[in-house]
Amino acid sequence: MWYGDGLQPLSEGGKLPSYYSQMLDSLWMDHLEESYASTEELEASWNGAEALGDTLFSDGFEEGLSDRWNLELQGTAAGTATLSNDAATGNYAVKVDITQGSDVSWHIQFKLTGLTVKKDSIYEVHFRAKAAAPGEFNVTWQMNTSPYTWYQGKYPTLSTEYQDFKYTFRAPEDVNGTLRISFSLKSMVGTFYLDDIVWK
Repeated sequence: MWYGDGLQPLSEGGKLPSYYSQMLDSLWMDHLEESYASTEELEASWNGAEALGDTLFSDGFEEGLSDRWNLELQGTAAGTATLSNDAATGNYAVKVDITQGSDVSWHIQFKLTGLTVKKDSIYEVHFRAKAAAPGEFNVTWQMNTSPYTWYQGKYPTLSTEYQDFKYTFRAPEDVNGTLRISFSLKSMVGTFYLDDIVWK
């Protein structure tokens, strides 16, 4: 329910003392009791909604760069993706340093691969990001295999300080293990940092 489970108690890896975490849980339960006359009414309402589910993937890069991540470079593009101590939280973030750009937007993509989605279901991605210099950032959803169908793009502006970002994605079709989310600086030379990715 909460971004990256940050509002869980400290004893469960969150950032709140147990008192305040329990207070939030209590307020949420009060809200449900006021909104629904019975458990059956609540279940009927929520089962009919396309609500967000559990966390499907999360990565704060504390264990390194897994094989779910890949820096795709094509044409004349050049760059690296490495761990950095300049993290939003914890000890590590990933630093993507593009040293040679391209005139084709999709030639440079730092991508999370291997995602599965079901048609008409709603998903959410959360992440924290910043850049060495302010500029436009590309976040796109598309197939990672032929025909490389493009589904959605978001284009926030990064600053030199970490910011929180959250976007929803409604799956237009079933995709079994071949959806990717890509992050890039529009194939331009530059450096960005990515941390605390949550996909749910």
